[in-house]
Amino acid sequence: MGAAEDLCDEQVERSIATNLTGSIQLARRVVPHLRKQGGGVLVQISSMGGHITFPGFAIYHATKWGIEGYFESLSAEIEPFGIKTILVEPGMVRTTFYAAAEQVPLSEPYVGGPADADPIPVEQMPASQSGVANATIEAALSDTPPLRLLINSDAYEAVTTSVRERLAGFEARRDAAYAADAEVEAGTS
Repeated sequence: MGAAEDLCDEQVERSIATNLTGSIQLARRVVPHLRKQGGGVLVQISSMGGHITFPGFAIYHATKWGIEGYFESLSAEIEPFGIKTILVEPGMVRTTFYAAAEQVPLSEPYVGGPADADPIPVEQMPASQSGVANATIEAALSDTPPLRLLINSDAYEAVTTSVRERLAGFEARRDAAYAADAEVEAGTS
């Protein structure tokens, strides 16, 4: 954790290898077994951080947004084999995740800025580990597992607000999007 500029190359690569590449490689090895058995449910832990971002977590978010894209595409590929995919997207869960994460000291330009916020104390995080586990198991055992399982009140509020704002931004630029379909002569704008 830290400002994106402050992380060294090895920290960036290690985070991507753990959070993104590791998940991709595990899924690639599990899918043949699920296909051979005639189906199943592939459960991948993502995060509300696969939809929204916080300063100081750029590399973490890059991996979670990558997981979202990879597993959404994979889901469409493997669904014909009876394999369902669930992206579990919890909010802040009362764990030692933040305490265990490597904290990169902020360089001078970032001190006092958005990346310099104090972390939320564990006891103030809304989600319990058992609540997340229970919701995940219930979804996996359901007749129609959801592709995305947004869990916890903070995740629901933050992600749905972000999606609405993103959609409003797209809609505000609708005419410009459609205008780009037209051929434009060189030298005109």
